[in-house]
Amino acid sequence: MFLPTVRALQRAYPKARMTWIISSPAYDLVKHIADIEFIVIKKPESLRDYWSLRQKFKKHNFDVLLAAQASFRAHTIIPLIKAKRKIGYDSIRGKEGHRFVVQEHIPFKTVHTLEGFMQFAEKVGVSDLSVQWNLPLDPDAKKWVETHQMQWGIQGPMVVVNPAASKSERSWNAKRYAEVIQFLQKRYHANVILCGGPSAHDKDLAIEIQKEVQVIDMVGQTRLPQLLALIAAADLVICPDTGPSHMAAAVGTPVIAIHGVTKPEISGPYGQFNHVVNAYPQAHALYAKPIRKHKPQDWFNKVHHPEVMNLIQSEDVIEKIRVIL
Repeated sequence: MFLPTVRALQRAYPKARMTWIISSPAYDLVKHIADIEFIVIKKPESLRDYWSLRQKFKKHNFDVLLAAQASFRAHTIIPLIKAKRKIGYDSIRGKEGHRFVVQEHIPFKTVHTLEGFMQFAEKVGVSDLSVQWNLPLDPDAKKWVETHQMQWGIQGPMVVVNPAASKSERSWNAKRYAEVIQFLQKRYHANVILCGGPSAHDKDLAIEIQKEVQVIDMVGQTRLPQLLALIAAADLVICPDTGPSHMAAAVGTPVIAIHGVTKPEISGPYGQFNHVVNAYPQAHALYAKPIRKHKPQDWFNKVHHPEVMNLIQSEDVIEKIRVIL
């Protein structure tokens, strides 16, 4: 979700030299962006790793560092980077010692994560904060999708279903996914492709779904650039609050994001809030602990309860499908 901020900076300062310090998996999604120098790093696990990072950063001396990650690991890396200005979050979003590694702060606002990133651009004088992705697809990944579409014999709408979230409490249940897929296949003759990561949770959920319906199973079989290209080629994506929701938003593919544990106002697919199935208000009313004294950080509250995602019925998703397809 940081890409629109990068685009805003590029529009405002076309002659500036910009460097993006990024992890290997994320780099695979954005490596074809022009006019950006990338420093690709792995998560440091040892003193040797930190020494290697220090040597890598030694030749750089930045005017501004935008510290848009507030995690303990990020806070151990920021001091290794030389910059005249180090801009970070407010005291509410900047936890785990964030305030000790930056000198300037963006103000707290109750906004979407993407808009929170945009505050960094605003802090350095950017006035055009319009959200533009312009995310180029990997050419090899596009060819991979085209080849597989021919192998699958795609006719009619292509729907990508990514049933699992990185945290299992945010995943919807297999029975209702199957009911939605049955509707897609019967009503629209849709070609449904299951996607997901290689984790046991992803695979187990896919297995349960396929006990009820036949689909094209690609769970654990795509690299991130391939998944992005597949989503870009799809007519619709259905998923919980997880990465493919934002990938769909980035490439302009309609996405039905299923939220219960988290607020879509914070982590929903940006620009497609009308497609969200939102059970958060109901879940909060039923399962959240009462708040005696409201604090600004309450904006980020999640609802942790095993029954949250079961509040969402298959018809809730089907209603959104009828509007989109």
